[in-house]
Amino acid sequence: MTDQTLGSHDGAPAIDQLNQPLAQHAPAAGVRLERPARVPLGWLPPERGEFFLVSNQASVGLSEAQRARVREARDAVAARPAGVDQADLVSALPPELADHVARLAMTPPGAGMRTEGWDIAMIDLERIVAIQPSVFTDTATQRVAGLDPGDLLSIAEMTLPINHTAPVSVEFDEFKQAYILTSPNPNLKVVANFNGPLPNGMPGFGFGVAVAASYIQVVRFQNRYVLRDGYHRAFGLLSRGITRVPAFIRDFDTAEYLAPAGMLPQNTWLGDRPPLLRDYHDDRVAESVSLPARHRMIVIHALELFPTG
Repeated sequence: MTDQTLGSHDGAPAIDQLNQPLAQHAPAAGVRLERPARVPLGWLPPERGEFFLVSNQASVGLSEAQRARVREARDAVAARPAGVDQADLVSALPPELADHVARLAMTPPGAGMRTEGWDIAMIDLERIVAIQPSVFTDTATQRVAGLDPGDLLSIAEMTLPINHTAPVSVEFDEFKQAYILTSPNPNLKVVANFNGPLPNGMPGFGFGVAVAASYIQVVRFQNRYVLRDGYHRAFGLLSRGITRVPAFIRDFDTAEYLAPAGMLPQNTWLGDRPPLLRDYHDDRVAESVSLPARHRMIVIHALELFPTG
């Protein structure tokens, strides 16, 4: 693609103007929005761990104390006994969750999980292997602030939600004829498209947007239980001392759909001393950092062109 713009009539926008609605909703120049996070420093490659300690800012120099902190965390991991005990990590669901599981199975996302081969069981969060290199801690702890550790139904609503809600901001840019949708939830997605008559009889065309269902998912891969989804909820639950929770669980034969790009190196979480979910809370091997805030943005843009020829 070249950076040449298409010719237009009557002031129709050029192609390079498409980015302008996005710029209007980005932070002001020089403003960097950050959120508190925890990183499993002892398992990160040294250069990546150092990068996290300076909040992913390549222009910031690393202090000797920060370099020493990376070495200290890695040494703490190396000093651990080899192996991980995951015996009896999975147990049967208690009868009090039968109704919740039945209602979940009646939802399209829940039924889809069952069709894919997922079962539901109680799992011990503390001893599950972690593969995610960072967890934002602010919303993770806020979500469980009012949760009663003894209320298993409320816990199930968090780990296996039937009703999915998430904040979504919607704005319409009249000049650009664009809808801009943003959410801190990464599961905001375009899920459908449609066309048909509007109430006034005009033809209508559009897209369906929703926050996709998300559950705590545990995978058994090479005889090791690994968390696939639900890291922020797991962090929040462990911060409240809640360890045994209901979750989806199944076996995986390959790591292709388990550990996407950007996760911890496979040799760390399949190695002799893998990171566990409880390690995000362990100051000997994990560190508190500030990382760039991430939001999901969808732009639905009606573009009028005047092609020639």
